[in-house]
Amino acid sequence: MLTSVLCPEVKRLPKRQPEHFVAVSGARHRLGRPDVQSDPPGSERRAPGISLKARAIKLLAMREHSRLELARKLRPHAQSDEQLAGVLDELELAGHLSEQRFVESLLRRRSDGRGVGLIRQELARHGLEADLNASALRQLSQSELQRAEDAWRKKFGRLPADLSERARQQRFLTYRGFTPAIISSLFRALREQGSTSED
Repeated sequence: MLTSVLCPEVKRLPKRQPEHFVAVSGARHRLGRPDVQSDPPGSERRAPGISLKARAIKLLAMREHSRLELARKLRPHAQSDEQLAGVLDELELAGHLSEQRFVESLLRRRSDGRGVGLIRQELARHGLEADLNASALRQLSQSELQRAEDAWRKKFGRLPADLSERARQQRFLTYRGFTPAIISSLFRALREQGSTSED
């Protein structure tokens, strides 16, 4: 070329490679530049999730919870046991979490067709001492025989014709939390009512 002939000290510069651009999220990013590095996949910042307290209030808005049950549901989302305990204490102090209301709610939900024994077991699973709810359980015991009869009539409606059927009905009532004494009283009362004859 004429320039290299007239000015031999001028060296030929390499051709500049065309730059390529790509649009990402409304901005243009240059590709092929060693000084421009893209973020690795999955490294983008995510919006902070729902707080632990907000999760708890959302659960309590659905129904009453015991402290033990709520702690079990929140533990996977807590940063530490201290944070979890602090949130639960705050909820109790504010009146959002109440084990007394939970007991009353459980009695309303479980008393229909279930015996005191089953309700007592469920209270224990929630870490609640039956002695602390003795008054409510004692009041519920007064209608135990009637609730056993309601459950029996809904499921069977007829006295057993043989020992095998009697055992099956007794197992059902036992599973529902009724004591052997209540079950015996129920069958005796049903026979006296003349629902049907039993050999």
